[in-house]
Amino acid sequence: VRKENSIFVSIASYRDRKCIYTLKDLYLTAKNPEKIYVGICQQNKLKSEDCRIVEECINEGLCVREQIKVINMNYKEAKGPAYARYLCSTLYNNEDYYLQIDSHINFTEDWDEKLIMMYNKINGNNDDKKVISTYPLDYKDRNNKGVPYICESMYNKYKNIPEFQSYIQEASDKPKLTYIVACGFLFMPRKAVLDVPFDPYLPYLFMGEEVLLASRLWTNGYDIYSPNVNIVYHDYERKDEPKVWEDNKEFNKNNKEVIKKVRYLLGVGDINDVSLELLTDIDKYGMGNKRSLEEYLEFGDLDLINGKGSKKWCE
Repeated sequence: VRKENSIFVSIASYRDRKCIYTLKDLYLTAKNPEKIYVGICQQNKLKSEDCRIVEECINEGLCVREQIKVINMNYKEAKGPAYARYLCSTLYNNEDYYLQIDSHINFTEDWDEKLIMMYNKINGNNDDKKVISTYPLDYKDRNNKGVPYICESMYNKYKNIPEFQSYIQEASDKPKLTYIVACGFLFMPRKAVLDVPFDPYLPYLFMGEEVLLASRLWTNGYDIYSPNVNIVYHDYERKDEPKVWEDNKEFNKNNKEVIKKVRYLLGVGDINDVSLELLTDIDKYGMGNKRSLEEYLEFGDLDLINGKGSKKWCE
């Protein structure tokens, strides 16, 4: 049993030397650090990439040992961010909230209290069926008073799989309804983790992870909101940092196979093109039955068939 308003923080880290600073900043800036539980999946090659600062955290009085759990993998076994995020979810232990972030993040002061207050500000038909997500501002933009809002879809690498662009807008009084999630900053209630479990059969997936998760959440009845307060800041300029698709020469080849599954789940692909292994428990990790996929695509103005981008949500 976790403390009231406890938060589980999922951190998937691939050879990220900044992960250690993300973890420390997470506890230093939290209003209630004793209520923050962390699950890390780190896929490393070098000792300098280690994100395990449990002893340092304990010695500084920021946490206790039980608050941080770590899955250690050799970088050669890594299968991309979607799979690593699934592994992080196996460390979840019924905390009240679930926060998924990237491993190169800075937090604002009292971020945990701000997030919960923001969540409770949202007026919806289903009080426990809402999530908060966006692409965070860059480190260098932390003095910007605006907030990022994802509102444009485009089709570049894959015809039927959209990418998304955020724009900085003036902060509103409360979180703003949106149609897409950003996997590097996603805040959910306990119920969402149970209703929409992370799929272990998405190895080597990168592009397509966000639209697939958003559609699963939305068809399970969850509304998606963009934050009206900046909670975290992201390091986007990581040009010289190692990437899994650069270390693993088979990554792009395997990625093409899992994309077939994403296309099928989004209604623009043939199930016969998907390998049997990736179809394991497909009903459990597919769309929900509260709202239809067609309704979601119409809601988001997503034209997957023709690969036609949209700025409707920017208007």
